[in-house]
Amino acid sequence: MSTAAAKKFANKALQLFPPFRPWDDKQEADWIEDVMRHTAHFSDDVVERAASDMVTTRKRKEGTPAVSDCIRYCAEAKRWMDAATNKGKLAFSANAEDPY
Repeated sequence: MSTAAAKKFANKALQLFPPFRPWDDKQEADWIEDVMRHTAHFSDDVVERAASDMVTTRKRKEGTPAVSDCIRYCAEAKRWMDAATNKGKLAFSANAEDPY
């Protein structure tokens, strides 16, 4: 969990997908702060994968992604990485040692 990775993610999103109309410094700082606040709890690996996925899969290429889009990319990246770690087991069966 790192605010540095979250800030890098926010800056990359803003660089690759600039707003339709130029933002003033406060708008840009507020957006970056919101993205950082909502994505900082993800691991650095998850945030890096989310940034990569956003670059390669975002259908709407114009305009800055909403903060909720950034959160969704991170959550989806975490799901894929967790699935790879659990070798394809379903989330509820990953810890199925004790049936009760």
